[in-house]
Amino acid sequence: MKPQRLSQGDVIGISSFAWLPRDLSAIDRGIEKLTSLGFRVKEMHCTRRECTPSEKLRDLHALISDDEVKAIISVRGGWGTLKFLAEMDMSLIAKNPKIIMGFSDLTTVVVPIYEKTGLVTFYGPMVASNFSKDEPYTVDSFLKVLGGERVSVGSDGGVRISGGVARGRLIGGCLSLLVTLIGTPYDFNTDGAILFFEDVGELPYRVDRMLTHMKLAGKFKNVKGIAIGKFNVEDEDGVVDVFVEHFSDLGVPVFYGLKFGHIPDIATIPIGVEAELDADKGVLRLLEPAVGL
Repeated sequence: MKPQRLSQGDVIGISSFAWLPRDLSAIDRGIEKLTSLGFRVKEMHCTRRECTPSEKLRDLHALISDDEVKAIISVRGGWGTLKFLAEMDMSLIAKNPKIIMGFSDLTTVVVPIYEKTGLVTFYGPMVASNFSKDEPYTVDSFLKVLGGERVSVGSDGGVRISGGVARGRLIGGCLSLLVTLIGTPYDFNTDGAILFFEDVGELPYRVDRMLTHMKLAGKFKNVKGIAIGKFNVEDEDGVVDVFVEHFSDLGVPVFYGLKFGHIPDIATIPIGVEAELDADKGVLRLLEPAVGL
């Protein structure tokens, strides 16, 4: 199930489903950018204030129910979305399919929605985190993916961990949040999929522990390929060494350093659409539109 594509004049609903930014003016700058792109923006109760999990959930459900709203984008990530996950009305979401987007902590929103409803969701830019800044690639990818184009995601000097080309549906998000979902009613299925992930501020030993956890949970057993975003970490070489240890003999294409995640200028990655990973060229290509045309 795909949401309708986003067009100029459409309404984008925004709320702070995780943290508020320290600088609230970042929300204004993000709204200004979205408005300059031809969209209308609807703010909610929690857009600019600290809220309880139930208040955040109320905002989400209100935006889902609002026929005027075509897309929902979080102000930023951080933490807290997991606290209202169990109360999310998946039936309501399935009856009102629309674009739902965010990354980082929003992994525990966009991944469970896809798994429970089949609705394509989006691991992509947020209001204060990205649209408040000068990120032309972010804007270009956002407009193209939500407009129905089949885009490619490359890298700025990535690393081929294991060569080859693979096709499969995309599933993934922030590594630490994906691991958190394992064993819960909101676990995710990697069979026949291209798994993508990234993270920020993690040390090599922690990445090793999370990947070992995923391996023990069977997440790599039937995966078709692994597309890794650029990790925003101090010891990047150490993290890449961990990837080599875990994935060089996995027997599927694996590439590190794609342009998504906790870095400037990021791609919008649709969860649930067919894609092709070319680990030799370091390119992830969408094979179908992510939205209804």
